[in-house]
Amino acid sequence: MKHLPAAQLEVMLAVWEADEPITRNEIQRKLPDSQWKITTLNTLLNRLTQNGFLNFGHRGKEYVYSPLVTKDEYVAFEGKSILKNLYDNSIKKFVASVCNSSDLTEQEISSLQTLLSKLKEGDTCD
Repeated sequence: MKHLPAAQLEVMLAVWEADEPITRNEIQRKLPDSQWKITTLNTLLNRLTQNGFLNFGHRGKEYVYSPLVTKDEYVAFEGKSILKNLYDNSIKKFVASVCNSSDLTEQEISSLQTLLSKLKEGDTCD
C-alpha cells in the first residue's frame, strides 16, 4: 500500500462515505472543494484505480467506483507509518508527544485507560 497525496485522500474519503459504488458526479458533489475540474477528478480516479485503491465498473453509461482498500485498512497503514517514521515504532513516544503537546480531557484519559486495560487483558481495540 502507498501513502495517498491529499487530493487523492479527499477522493477516497468521499468513496468510503458511500454505501455503494459511486459515480464521478456523486464523488464531486461530496468533495469539500467541488470546484475541481472534471479532468482533475478523472486523473485522480485513474491514479487511485492504477494504484489498487479503487475498482470501477459500469452503471448504464457511467463509470462507478468502489473501494478495494477499506478506510480502516488505510488508517492502520498510515498509523503504522507515522509510528515508524516519527516515533521509532514506539507507542510510548507517540503517547508522550500527544500528552505533552495537548490538553487531554478527563474523558480522553479515561478512554485511554480503558483501551490499555482491554489490551492488557488480550482484547481488541474496538
